[in-house]
Amino acid sequence: MLDIEDGVALNRKQQARENISNLYDTDARVQNDLLGKYTVRINAPLSYLAKEDIKTLFDKKPKKSQPKCLFIPKTNSADDITWLYERLDQAIETSSSDQQLNLYFYMESALSLVNLKEIIETANRLTNDTYGNRFNLEGFVFGSDDFCADISAARTHDAYELIYARQKLITYCKNYYIL
Repeated sequence: MLDIEDGVALNRKQQARENISNLYDTDARVQNDLLGKYTVRINAPLSYLAKEDIKTLFDKKPKKSQPKCLFIPKTNSADDITWLYERLDQAIETSSSDQQLNLYFYMESALSLVNLKEIIETANRLTNDTYGNRFNLEGFVFGSDDFCADISAARTHDAYELIYARQKLITYCKNYYIL
């Protein structure tokens, strides 16, 4: 187990950030990936860790050395979406907006399902209107293991405990043309 008080876990996160940043700075395969095959998962929005992730990956870096696709975990509210778009907009140079940054938001809690309509509406509005299609809303992903942990559900062979959440996410995404 990592002792966060001693800074071990945080040091490993910083080391992981630097490793990923160095990969994007030096590896031509990653730099030339226009389809987002190489993707970075950042920390949860509204956290200091996510702010540091964005700073390390995007601040003052040439476009070719920036990720083309992000996975955003633990998206629980429209505020998470707004916060993320604002931070990314500040970090990414406006002049290098020739390619959209692809975004996938992970729904992993009961709260994310309760707020799903507002989350999707906010992501659509910010993507299409506020930031002029600078960001590409690729979709929403259901994190079933974290969801089960959040609601204290036991996993079953048939996954009955996930039916409602899966159907709700698919229905809302289809309604807003995210599929």
